[in-house]
Amino acid sequence: MAKFNFGENLRNLRAVRGITQDAIALKLGISQRSYSRIEKRESLPQREQIEIIAKYFDVLLTDLLPPVDKSDPLYVPLKKSSKAKKPVIFWNTSLGNMLIIGSFIAILGATYEFVTGFCLYYKASEATINKARWSVSLIVFVFMLYKVRKIKKEQA
Repeated sequence: MAKFNFGENLRNLRAVRGITQDAIALKLGISQRSYSRIEKRESLPQREQIEIIAKYFDVLLTDLLPPVDKSDPLYVPLKKSSKAKKPVIFWNTSLGNMLIIGSFIAILGATYEFVTGFCLYYKASEATINKARWSVSLIVFVFMLYKVRKIKKEQA
């Protein structure tokens, strides 16, 4: 089996497409000299750079990386789980609930003050201000309850 050579594979990809080292180095945000060292196998690019190279050449990331040697004694295959693990749900903790309640209070307070300021600006009567305050606050409260219930149902 032939030895894997990242730099040579990269040089071949670049040559086939007629792209200069300067162009790829610019895309990776490195100097042409640094890129040349990658092709000469004097250094290896970081993972993010390999991902950029794969996108730039429109190839799979696995095409740029060495093949997996299953005969290697250090090789451990990934186990496929039949059950999907349930994520930890922050909303169902006491801290999550306190955060939700605190957010409710903050949003309701801001809404209440906004409506008050709006009504005072337009010189509405005190009765109109109170009706507007409580109407908008109730609408916001019901909407927030609806959203939280929807999120909790999706995560359950």
